[in-house]
Amino acid sequence: SSPGNCSYTKRYDIISGNEFILEEIEGLKFYIFPYVFFQVNSKMFGKLLFKLKENLEPEFSNNVYDLYSGVGTISLYLSNYCRNVIGFEIMDEAVNSAELNRKINGVDNCKFVKCDVKKVFSDVSDMRSKYGKPETIILDPPRAGVHRKVLKGVLEIYPDIIIYVSCNLESLCDDLRMLTKNYRISKIQVFDFFPQTYHIETMVKLCKYK
Repeated sequence: SSPGNCSYTKRYDIISGNEFILEEIEGLKFYIFPYVFFQVNSKMFGKLLFKLKENLEPEFSNNVYDLYSGVGTISLYLSNYCRNVIGFEIMDEAVNSAELNRKINGVDNCKFVKCDVKKVFSDVSDMRSKYGKPETIILDPPRAGVHRKVLKGVLEIYPDIIIYVSCNLESLCDDLRMLTKNYRISKIQVFDFFPQTYHIETMVKLCKYK
């Protein structure tokens, strides 16, 4: 473990100032609390969000799932361009932050579900009855990539478009091998979040085979 990594810290004390950091991206405000993940290069992240929006297709933007939604950055940004957005996130602190961010930004066509996506996607029919069939699914997983049960559920629910945002090319390639059985890669875009390092963010748009 690392003493400088808050993932291993069970307790913290506020020495000075607020408990949160307030960040603004593309006109939206985000309250960031300890223990939650947030992109440190907010300027480049804003550019990624803009390109993500360009990858949407209006006819497939009525019901959008955002998996691994964190504090709601992608969900809330896309709410301006989609009729309905549902974010799925397992971490309590992140879901609470996302709900706060939804309220302070006055967004009413977006909601966040606290859940383990592996369990939710193990019963696609139940998920569809609760949240509606998604036309577009956003995948923005941690470095380990998307769990096989989730990928299987995504393929079963068969959305028109999948947009995959990845910070790890190795896990991305593994997941794409499974997804490209039913989808074709339409576009790949790369974002240099950390100049002078080998770390990049990659966004892949996948569409149904026609």
